Amino acid sequence: MNNIHTIGFINMKLLSFCVVLFLLPKCSQSNYPNSNVITLNEQPLTIIPDTFVSFAIDMALIVGAKWWDDTETFTSGRGGSTTKKLNLKNPQLIKAIRDLSPTLIRIGGTEADHVFYNFENATLPKGFDSLLGPNRIDQLFEFLKDIDSKLIFTINAGHGVRTDGKWKKEQLKALLNYFKLKEYQVPYFEFGNEISAFWAIHGPFKTISSDQYQKDFLLFKDLIKKHDPTSLTLGPASAFWPIIGEPGQFLFGLNDHAMKYKYPDIISWHYYPTQSKRCPFQVRGLDKGDFFDPTYLDEFRDIAKELVSKMKKYKNSSPLWLGETGSAQCGGVKGISDKVESSFWWLDQLGLAAQTGQKQVIRQSIYGGDYAILNSDFSPRSDYWATYFWKKFMGPLVLKVQKKHIDPYLRIYSHRDKSNQTRLLALNLSDQEKTLEIKKYQVADQCYFIKNLESQNQHKEMKCLKKNSSKILVSPKSISFLRLDKS
Repeated sequence: MNNIHTIGFINMKLLSFCVVLFLLPKCSQSNYPNSNVITLNEQPLTIIPDTFVSFAIDMALIVGAKWWDDTETFTSGRGGSTTKKLNLKNPQLIKAIRDLSPTLIRIGGTEADHVFYNFENATLPKGFDSLLGPNRIDQLFEFLKDIDSKLIFTINAGHGVRTDGKWKKEQLKALLNYFKLKEYQVPYFEFGNEISAFWAIHGPFKTISSDQYQKDFLLFKDLIKKHDPTSLTLGPASAFWPIIGEPGQFLFGLNDHAMKYKYPDIISWHYYPTQSKRCPFQVRGLDKGDFFDPTYLDEFRDIAKELVSKMKKYKNSSPLWLGETGSAQCGGVKGISDKVESSFWWLDQLGLAAQTGQKQVIRQSIYGGDYAILNSDFSPRSDYWATYFWKKFMGPLVLKVQKKHIDPYLRIYSHRDKSNQTRLLALNLSDQEKTLEIKKYQVADQCYFIKNLESQNQHKEMKCLKKNSSKILVSPKSISFLRLDKS
């Protein structure tokens, strides 16, 4: 009987322990102080360019190829249905992007490694899935002129331009010849899109080794520099997945190799914090509460800091670009990626990217899929306005924020603009109101972008409250931009 009582007692203890573990996430927000004291360092951590937040238009939308749709299908790294070509003359599209200027526009994505540059009215050759001809190229450069943006062009490094695994230069030469004929300036050329993930898209026997990628890249780079010595090359555009980082990096990862041997002018990498149901491999799906979980958000900082550390280890002084990012891989998640929840992730990641030394962040995408910043009718989604207000409020000088009390649910980022005005971005992920005190500064204005999960922006304006106090309240589930004065 004593043994039975003992076993029962132990089982009750275990049950109690499990209940406590289950309840911990529910009450974790209350384990942190409501009062948070921060100090801003006067010396900037880094300086970001005016184009820091830039955008992608997927090659699929340029040529009219397979793209993400509502069926949640997946075919060779893309959606299962063919999309219409994006109307690059649409005045709403042009105005929407011009209002976010200055920007860079990346034409890339999975389709970039499947497109044939067609200057001789050829039929679609074997190994390619789409055609890009001179008329569409002309439309693209007219569009870039209309929106006053510069181009990042991802060159096809896929299997259609390879013989026995080796990349062939003829397609690139034909493209460069046309650019030269029309006097088109392309400041940035990227070699391939997520080649390190070819094993997942095309199968393990279609993988391209690091050594082969380097040989191919040097041939590509030589052609680019001969075409225009001022053009810069990007690579390897490796995909970093949530939780696991660059998949298979020890077997066929390109990122460390490119850093170590320094062949790209700019090191580009891709990151998505979650994955949609369209992805055949899911290590982390996306639920509505995920973008209010600080452990999810902090993952980007950890990966970015590791990459910066490796750059220092290899003594590589090239710029580090987040060349593609969105809320969820494979087109985003309807009802989350296109709603205000996404803006918490987006603005937090922009703050972390600036702090960790990323020189560019390229958002996938302007249009198309559930993760775009515009709706199908070209009207703005929440992430469009989040970008607009980031560009309006946050300056190029990135400041370090020192916290006396560490509350992961209150995310604080501070920048200084060109007129020496100090700005602050505050994101409250929790359901509780937080107090924020800023040493040696007073909050002149507090402008809410989102308050209690309700959008506050109206026609490019936000509701701003005069404060004139070093201590303010930050509403639950809110995003606010603050203008600071020295006290």
